[in-house]
Amino acid sequence: MVGTILWSPSAALWRGNQGSPRLVKLCSATHIEHIVRANEAAGGVDVFVHSWNPELASVLDRAYAPHLRASLHELPLYAEKTRSQALSIARAVRLLRRHERDAAFAYRLVFLMRHDLVVAAPILLDGFDPRRITFAEHCCTRDAVTPAEKAAVDTRCAAPGSDPTDPVKERYRKRLLGVCTPDLYSRGVQRAQRQPNNPYMVTDWWLAAAPEVLSKFRHISNNWAWYLGRARKLRLQVWSHHVWMILVHDVLNMTAHVAFAPGVRIGLARHVYPRLLRRQNCREGPGAGKCTLAWPLGNFYTDPTGECPVLRPSMYLKAQMVRLDPVQLRTQPIPTASNGLLFGYYEPRFASMAAQCSWARHTELITCCGRLPHVCGTQECPGADHTKTNWLAAKAAQV
Repeated sequence: MVGTILWSPSAALWRGNQGSPRLVKLCSATHIEHIVRANEAAGGVDVFVHSWNPELASVLDRAYAPHLRASLHELPLYAEKTRSQALSIARAVRLLRRHERDAAFAYRLVFLMRHDLVVAAPILLDGFDPRRITFAEHCCTRDAVTPAEKAAVDTRCAAPGSDPTDPVKERYRKRLLGVCTPDLYSRGVQRAQRQPNNPYMVTDWWLAAAPEVLSKFRHISNNWAWYLGRARKLRLQVWSHHVWMILVHDVLNMTAHVAFAPGVRIGLARHVYPRLLRRQNCREGPGAGKCTLAWPLGNFYTDPTGECPVLRPSMYLKAQMVRLDPVQLRTQPIPTASNGLLFGYYEPRFASMAAQCSWARHTELITCCGRLPHVCGTQECPGADHTKTNWLAAKAAQV
């Protein structure tokens, strides 16, 4: 379901708002620019759209023409959000498979995404392996618990009590950047004992896989009671972040085929849009310098759209200029704790899931300093600066 430019689909639904044409205008412009046009030289991209917004049918179809091959816009089915999303995925893939049959050819890869995502830089689809199911890299912050972890925080973030904005009760809370587990993501805590649900956590904004893999998402909706029971047994929230991985791990047995891609520059429109518009206050012209602004976003400073692949950790002095590049970090082994588990949490058979946060492979604990939310560092985006292109799309969506 398409929400509004500042509200999630769920919030828009409960507020009685219909889907926003402005949101479609903003997001589709970045999809066409950074996905469709970016891949023209590699054979091109076909678009298939499913929504629960019949009032936006003509708006959505016009936005993706002439690249749109098929679409379906249905009246909402009032079901759990995660089940509804899985059903929408299944119906979009059904449109694609029907087109394959009619045109007598097969697609190698599908890049599937939510309607309300702003794509901030070109995504080259040749970089995804169709033999894998690829998600966005994701990291989480966690508490400093052990004496060594607390000592690292004290060393990097100054002595306790030296910063009046850093109350003692918050001293070690959410201070370390690293791997993300369901407990950390949904509850903000990591239980001391090993949990069986550690591998069930991904970002659910987009994924890339072969069509035959995505067609299996209908299993979630068709067997919803089983997924509810499985999530309850694993102590998981019934969110797509977790339910998708029940499908991958427990139904498809594709754990070894999971992959994560850093630096795929995609953000939720309701987060990105207000920051992009602030760019109009940034002066340009001779002597004005590069007009790319840094914004606080979660635990990072970044440009307005975020999701940059390189991290400059805040725990280092500026003179040191340490930059953590995921491409380089991936050559380092995943640390194994004394209990024999990867990062102390994952069984070796879940190595593909433990690889979700490249920054966690840094040889030193990445400590995050300052007031809550503690700043772990500045994200840097190598290559061309697309801020102006994205700002123009946001500005056009105001009309």
